[in-house]
This record gives sequence, structure tokens and C-alpha cells, in this order.
Amino acid sequence: MKIKAHMSGAILAASIFTAASADAAVTFEIEWKAPGKEIGINVENGQVSSIAAVKGAARIRNANIQMRKAGALRVRCVIEDERLGIGPEATIVSIDNGAQSFSFFLRDVNGDSPIWIPEYQVTVLPDGDARSYGQVVDEIKSRGLASKDDRIEVAGEASFEEAFRSCRSMSAPIWLGISRDMRRFEVTEELPDLASTVQNDKRVVPILGYHPFADPELSPATLSYNYSFSRGVGPKDNIRRSLEDGVMPIYLSETDDDGVIYLSKSFVTLERSTLTEENVKGTHFMISDSNSGGRAWTEEHLVQLRKILAETPPADEETILTIHTTITNTAKVPRYAWFKIPYTSFAGGSYEYDPASGLSTLANGKVFCVSMIDGKPVANQEMAVLLGAGKSIEVDYIIPHSPVSRERACAMAIKPYETRFTECKAFWQGKLDDAARIRVPEERIQNMIQAGLLHLDLVTHGDRDQGTLAANVGVYSPIGTESAPIIQFYESMGLMDEARGCLQYFLDTQQEDGRIVNYFGYTIETGAVLWSLGEYWRYTNDRAWAESIKPQLLKACRYLVEWRARNLKDELRGRGYGMVDGKVADPEDQFHQFMLNAYSQLGLKRAAEVLEALGAAEAEELRKESEEWRMDILDSFHARLASSPVVPVSDGSWCPTCSPWAESRTARFLLQKVENYRSHGTFMVPDGLLGPIHLLFAEVVDPLSVEGQMVMKYYKDVICQDNSLFSQPYYGKHNIIQAQLGMVKPFLNTYYNTVAPHFDHETGTFWEHYFKQSVHKTHEEANFLMETRNMLYMERGDTLRMLNVIPRKWMEDGKEIELGSVMSYFGPIEFKAVSHVGENRITAEISCDPDRAPSTVTIRLPHPDGKKAKSVDAGVYNSETETVTLSDFKGHAAVTLSF
Repeated sequence: MKIKAHMSGAILAASIFTAASADAAVTFEIEWKAPGKEIGINVENGQVSSIAAVKGAARIRNANIQMRKAGALRVRCVIEDERLGIGPEATIVSIDNGAQSFSFFLRDVNGDSPIWIPEYQVTVLPDGDARSYGQVVDEIKSRGLASKDDRIEVAGEASFEEAFRSCRSMSAPIWLGISRDMRRFEVTEELPDLASTVQNDKRVVPILGYHPFADPELSPATLSYNYSFSRGVGPKDNIRRSLEDGVMPIYLSETDDDGVIYLSKSFVTLERSTLTEENVKGTHFMISDSNSGGRAWTEEHLVQLRKILAETPPADEETILTIHTTITNTAKVPRYAWFKIPYTSFAGGSYEYDPASGLSTLANGKVFCVSMIDGKPVANQEMAVLLGAGKSIEVDYIIPHSPVSRERACAMAIKPYETRFTECKAFWQGKLDDAARIRVPEERIQNMIQAGLLHLDLVTHGDRDQGTLAANVGVYSPIGTESAPIIQFYESMGLMDEARGCLQYFLDTQQEDGRIVNYFGYTIETGAVLWSLGEYWRYTNDRAWAESIKPQLLKACRYLVEWRARNLKDELRGRGYGMVDGKVADPEDQFHQFMLNAYSQLGLKRAAEVLEALGAAEAEELRKESEEWRMDILDSFHARLASSPVVPVSDGSWCPTCSPWAESRTARFLLQKVENYRSHGTFMVPDGLLGPIHLLFAEVVDPLSVEGQMVMKYYKDVICQDNSLFSQPYYGKHNIIQAQLGMVKPFLNTYYNTVAPHFDHETGTFWEHYFKQSVHKTHEEANFLMETRNMLYMERGDTLRMLNVIPRKWMEDGKEIELGSVMSYFGPIEFKAVSHVGENRITAEISCDPDRAPSTVTIRLPHPDGKKAKSVDAGVYNSETETVTLSDFKGHAAVTLSF
């Protein structure tokens, strides 16, 4: 028996509780304001029983509709054998209407929230709902709903303070080291939100790249040391942590124990030599890789590694951690101070402390710590010292990365703390002095820019004499995608030697067939590396360098072209034709992924650009190949945008979605298939981190196109929380799109809501994940730095955009923004903007190399109170965007806005 469902509300609303029986039938109506000439209706997990025209002139045959004349069209459809229950394998209805094709879950059709796709001027209604398209639109608009972007636009600009109020705590251990060298120390204090094993003490763990250090003589035990200051862990959170000058990898910790202040400064220097660039020998990148997480080794690379290990002598000096603590009694009466010197905490570890020398010695006779108080050995492992009012003592712990002989330990203690501290601070200051200059009027962001650069440098490893550098992403070896923002921030800061050395890593590890795959089977790396090589070319126009890498560039391009050719199969039309297949991240999703192909075609496109500049014969062929690749990606993208069901969004409309790869007809978060895939703390990894948003970033889909705007709409409304992603949010690329489109408030909303909950607010250390896995994650930090860079300046074609999406508050009276020798596609930039709004003016000045200058410069100078300028003395002022456009730019300009 056939049963037609008549409803004014939801189709089979009871299906929320029980699935429809197999012999039921469901009727719905679709109305288009302006349909295409031919329309097809197809059903998955069900079948079309009948279609009839309700309004408009159309010929209907089987499930195909042909318009007889232009105008509105409404049809009634009956579906049989439908599945309306909650869960996978539900009935999907697909409407084939050319560029305006779409799909929907049959169970989603209801009158309370009718499917309305404004971009396609179409609505889907349950049987019995006689409202016209126009009436549906009017009724939805009458509800006063607004999209997330609209709500952001009417609110005040986002800020760090606002985001901080609701974000999670992300306190983290801190890494200390000397740059280029994989020997580091991880220091953890009584962090209340970390595991209980480190809550009741302070802990030092020597680490080698990814691993805690294991002394070969004590193996397999790894070394770690605990120590304590103050009376203990009490009811108050009385530890304040920071960095020297807010930016240096010199760790400051202050504990206030009822007026007894324990101020510790922890930092790393060399055992004997002065800490300078010349004296840092570094770690060969392959040795670093062997101690890092995720490296996938070929047999050829393993042979190279074994040879390098055999030829590399042991380090002739250790790196040493100094923990210098000044204990001061600020009370008006004498107070006791308590502390415990470092002791071993590894399983089965035994040691002895010699109070006569201050040496702590392991069972093998090696010294792991020298403990001194006011320059003399500490008398006991645990100490209580009475301090008079206003009096202080100084306690020093000197810890070598690997335990040393007594003779070497005694020699370490000779160099005064002040000397070690001064040389360490000068070393890191030198790094900052060598880089370009960025000054912004928000202290936290200013400090994070400088601290971030030093954090990247801290885990960039390499042998100083060999030259190749490993742009490690925290504990992991370099990854073509994740190392890219690290390299590009080096380029932006004018550190071209560092950037070039990091790129050489991927060329040195290129395989014979041209592929570049170093990390955990991430097949995306080849294309991502080509993109990064192309970015370096855009920054430098270094022809000699480009000539030197040309053979490897061509080899990588040939690999991609041949890989793509294997997928030029007719059976893949609309589901991966001309697209390569593989995985892009940890999940083993070996598919024709949109992210994989976005980076691969972009890499080929950038390589063609470099080769064209060199006059290479292959350039034009590769350029054509990349464009054909882009078109093939678009074919599958359009097919998947049409096949994946629409979802409701905040303004009352519904929006098409897209799967993350060409094989799947639906967005994965819709769980249409019977599978379990949740990972990395979220359901949103495939669609949010690795999905079609990368097509907008990689120049496949125009962000301003209807399709581009729809991807942004459902991405921000359904996948994002507070306009930011779950898990590794910097994998998503919607914020760079928002910057490109000049979406100031949405950009800042994402910018602050992503960074505020992602790092330790005291030390600036970034985590990889919100659930606190993988500390000191430089991929995330570098993406924050690149977002900041793009906020300040961004290239689009032959235009340089300055301050395109900065916060309005940065232009309050007296505030300045300064860029000194930052690098761009147009060479170095000198820029300064100064607010004199107290005098009703804002000024800006910019200089570029005239030989590389852009043809157009735009400078956005927003008044802090939203006022519009009355006049401008150069260029053309747009009051809507608060931007001055300088056409026919010759390399220098000065602008004054008057209010």
C-alpha cells in the first residue's frame, strides 16, 4: 500500500523517533524563481514515483523536466522507498540544474525551516505548504535572522582581551635551547592544568629533538630532574611566568610565598665557548630527523643517515641550562626560604650529592648538576634559610644536557652567572637585530611577533658548515605543508639565508623519481614544496639560485604530471578525473582530495612561473598543465557541490556543502556513510582542516564567485566556532581569504579567537591542539605570524595592500605602526603610519625599490572612532573602505588624511 504524507510542518516529523516504513511515500514541492531550461531529479536510497508541474510551463518525462518558456516553475515530486530515519544511508534528492544543481536530505524538508537557497532562487517545501518562493523569502526575512558574518559586522571589533575572557587555559612547558642544535631542555612548573606528576615540583627534562635524552650508559632510562622553591603547592596560584623582555627564550618565573619572592631566570648557553653564532655548530638535519617524530625514511636516506652518523664525532661541549634564582624577603620581619636542589626522577635512578663540591653525581660517576648558593656549594639537598627583612640570597643550578665528568662540571661552575646571562641575551638579541623590523601598538602582539621569530629559530636545526636547515614543526621533522609558513615568515623578515637553507632540506631529501615525501606518507608535500620554492622566487628574484635548483624543480614537476596522467581516466569523470590521490595529513584517507590537488596544481603553477623567468622551454607546457589541472579539479568540485546535501545556516537560508575528496558525494561531517572517523578531538577534520576551503586559497576557486562564497558561508557557519576551527585551526585558510577580501571585522574575529586559546599566555608557547598535545608547535605559531604579516601588508597581483585589516584601535591618537625592511614580492618595504587624530589627521609614508615597486599601493587608515576623512593630500580616498589608493606608484609616497 502506498501512503502519501501530507504535512504542514516537517516531512514525517515522527522520523526523529522512528524511521519511515519501506512502503511509505513522501511528497514535496520545489519552486524556482528562474529555473534552467532542463532539470533532472535523481534519488539515492529511494526512487522517484511521480513528478507533476504545479506552476509554470514545462514538459516532464520520467525524472526530467524541460521548460517550455521562461518564468517561475513549481513541481510536485513523490518519492518512494525512502529512508527518513536518523543516521547513515538516508534518502538524498539531487536536483540537476546546471550550475545551480544541489541536493538535500529528504528528511530535512519541512515547513518550519524550509530549504531556501538564495543564490539559486529556489525553495523546497513539504506537501500542503502552498507558499510561493517570494512568500517563503519574505517570511524567513521577517524573522530577523542574521548570518554569523552579519552579526560580526554589527558588533564591535574583536580584541585579544575579549577573546581571552572566554577561551580555555593553555599553560605549557617551555623549551630552552641555543638554535640549530637539537639539544634542548623542557622546563615545567606546577602547572595546574597539566598531569599530576608535574604539579608538585618543577621539572627539567633534557630532550633530543622529539625524545627525552637517554644517557647511553644508563639506557633505557631517560633523564629528568625535579627541584623545588618555596614552602610548597598551596591554595594560591602564586607563580607568574614570563620571558626576558617579553620575547627572549630566557624563562622567568616568580613565586610570591607570603612576601618571600623567588625569581628564577633559566636559559641555555654553551659549556665552555661564548654563545655566539660562530660557536654554535648545530645538528646535521638528518641526525635531527632521526630524533624527530614522524620522519618516513627511504632506504637511500637511511644509508645516508648511517654514513653521517658514522662520520659525525661526539659533541666537544655540552649545552648547559642555568637556573639562577634570587630569593628576596620583602617582609618587614625575618622570613625563612626553602628550596630543594635538582634530583633525578627516572626509574631506578640512583645518585649522590656532595655538599663539599655542590656536585650531584649519577651511579656512573657523571655529574648532572652543580648547585651553588651565593657562589658556594649548597650545604644540603633540602635547605631552609632565614632571610632578614629586605635580604636576598642567590641560588644557581647548572645542568649539562648530558652528564659530564667531575672535572668538566667544576669548570662549568667557574664562569659567573652574569657572564652567561649577558652572552645569552646578546645572542638572541642579535637574532632580532638581523631580522626586519615590525612595530605595532599592541604590546602582546608586538611581543608575540618577536618571541615567535625566536621560537621558530629555536627548532630550526642544521649543521652550520653543511648549510641545509630543517624547519621542524615542534617535535616533528619538516613537513612540506606545515613548514611552509615558517619558511615564508623567515622570508618576510628578510632572513633569506634561513629560508633558503630550509628549502634546501626538501631538495636534499627529494627521491629519485622526483617526489618529496618525508613525513608519515603525506603525499601532499611535493606540491607544497614547489609552492614554497615559488614563493621564495617571488620574494627574491634570485636567478642564480633558481638556475641551481632547476633540475630538481623539473624532476618534481615531471613526477606530478605523470602522477596526474595516471588519473586521466573516463571512469573518474566528476569524481577525480585528472586529480592525484593520496593523503594530506594523519588520517589514512587515500583519496582524490581537494587539498592535495589544490597544493599540487598551485606548486606546478609556481614552478612554471620560475621556469618562465629562466626562459626554460618546459615553462609553457607546465603552465598549461596546471591550468588544465585546475579545470579538472573544478569539474569534480562542482559535481560534489551539487551532490552533497544542503545545510541550514544562521540567516535562515540553506547552503550547499562539498565533500573533502572527489570520491565522496557528501560532506563527511554529515555522516551519510556507516563509518567512524572522528579524530584529533573533532568531527571536523576532513571538511574543516583538509577540505575544499583550500581551493579558494590555492587559486582554484575564485573567493568572490558564487561557489566560493557558498563554501565560505557553510564553512564559517557550520564548521567554525567563533569563526575559528577546532583542533588545528590554522590548517583552515578562511582567514587569509577574509584578509584578501578586506573583511576587517570577520578577519579580526578569527585572528583573535584563534590565537587567544592556542598558546600559553605567559610564555608564548603554542600547542598543536586545544587538548594539549604536542607542545611548542611552530606550524601554528608561524601561521599566526603570517596572519599578522598579512594584516599589515599583503600582495594581490600588482597591488600592495597596507594595513588592509588592522584593528581600528591601532590608530588611536599617538600610536604608530612601523615596518622596516620587511620583504615582499616587491622587494623590501619601509613603511610608517602615525596617528595624530588629536589634531584630526593620520599620516603614512611608504618606500619600495623603484625597480620592483608595485604599480598600485593601497593604504587603509581607519579612524579609531569610525570618522571618515574630509580630505587626502595624495591618491584617492574611499570612505567606505577607509583606504587611500596610490596608482602609478613609483617607489615612494607620503599621505595625510585630514578629518
